[in-house]
Amino acid sequence: MATSPRVTSTPSTPSTPRRSVSAVVVEKLVQKQVFVLPSSSNLRAITTSLRSRETSLSEYRVQVKRLSRLVVEKGVSLLPTKRVLVTTPSGHEFEGVELKDEPCGMCVLRGGQAMQEGLRQCLPNVRMGHVVIQYTTADELQVYYSHLPSDITHAPVLLLHPVIETGRTLMEALAIVLQGGAREGSVIILALYASRSGLEQILAAHPKVRIVVATTAENCTSLQFTERYFGCRYSEAT
Repeated sequence: MATSPRVTSTPSTPSTPRRSVSAVVVEKLVQKQVFVLPSSSNLRAITTSLRSRETSLSEYRVQVKRLSRLVVEKGVSLLPTKRVLVTTPSGHEFEGVELKDEPCGMCVLRGGQAMQEGLRQCLPNVRMGHVVIQYTTADELQVYYSHLPSDITHAPVLLLHPVIETGRTLMEALAIVLQGGAREGSVIILALYASRSGLEQILAAHPKVRIVVATTAENCTSLQFTERYFGCRYSEAT
């Protein structure tokens, strides 16, 4: 069922209560549910450019798009497939696979915009939803806007949020997605950077979600991702 856009100025309260999960269980969940891109010289070169203060705005955006595409491709590889029989240009039959269900995308604005192009390059017809979540002066999360894809109740969900620091923003975004009818096990979070503590917080509350991240970093705030990508002093919830 289609969901109309929502605009609100009321501090949000997560709908899904945080489960009590032991440290041992959380550690197992991190090992099972988190997929970090394998180390390579290419990945190292991209992340080096993104961390360098000498990287220009235009070059920074190019490298973000490259990194986003790598993360998106990994996320798509986790989606279920089905066998199909196709005919090659030479007239021969070939048994391959295709996605069982077309996924939808959910973008946590503003930072998620940086990854959206990478998703559309991989899945040009993907249906997108968007949510805006920011901190108030009282350090509370506030949902300003949300619009869910019409097929979120039955399609896999690719949730875009480039930087996971505390995990609070994604916890709220997940609450909105699950309230809209998505299944927890069908949600795959796509991120560029994530702290260990942020990953643990998310999986302690939502153990069925999967998380794909390019690289881990314990002080994600120091990366100044949003400010550098958009070329401004804007800062958002992480």
